[in-house]
Amino acid sequence: MREILEVTGFFAISLLIGAVIGQILIMRRHAKRPRLDMPAHTKARLVGPQGVYRCYYLSTEKEGLVFSAPLQRDAYVPVRVGETFMAQIPTSDGVLTFRTEVVSRDAATHQFTVAHPSHVRRIERRSELRETVFDGIEAVLNGEPAVLCDLSKSGAKFVTHCDVTAGEEVTITLPDGKGTFEGWALESIPGAWGSAIGRIVRVRFSEPFHGVNTWARS
Repeated sequence: MREILEVTGFFAISLLIGAVIGQILIMRRHAKRPRLDMPAHTKARLVGPQGVYRCYYLSTEKEGLVFSAPLQRDAYVPVRVGETFMAQIPTSDGVLTFRTEVVSRDAATHQFTVAHPSHVRRIERRSELRETVFDGIEAVLNGEPAVLCDLSKSGAKFVTHCDVTAGEEVTITLPDGKGTFEGWALESIPGAWGSAIGRIVRVRFSEPFHGVNTWARS
């Protein structure tokens, strides 16, 4: 009998310790979650594989961030649970960007909820000087030739014949051995830049290109 009580007590203590450790891990994960201090009805732009959606941030809930019905060209377009997006939320002095995915949606109101982002980039407009001295320089976008229009440490604009859609992940190789970068297409529209004709593609880098100012002066 005593042995049974000891074994039972051991398992009870083990379960209690496991529960405490689990709660601590949950609290630490929530503590590390970036805080997004945004007022309700803040405009947002979500870039996904199917295009660009306009909506409004509504609230932050336990499940994630709630947004209004997504609009594309002023028409409602339903999003799917599991669909991934890059969110762009303008602020008074810049823009917040983060990757996320849809975790639920309301069939009646068309509101949808995305997962809490694990990382948020805060880009200050005044610190994002866009250099145009690279206009006309050849680069490579997803293995295809591209003409560089302008460049900042957070992104660039290209003209290319590469079939890129908004929200698509891209790989950019800059000339002069300046490196290869990963990023996302924010916009991809037919157009021209000088004598170059094709698609104008605006790209946001996954990691900042800190060498842009040095390159501009070289």
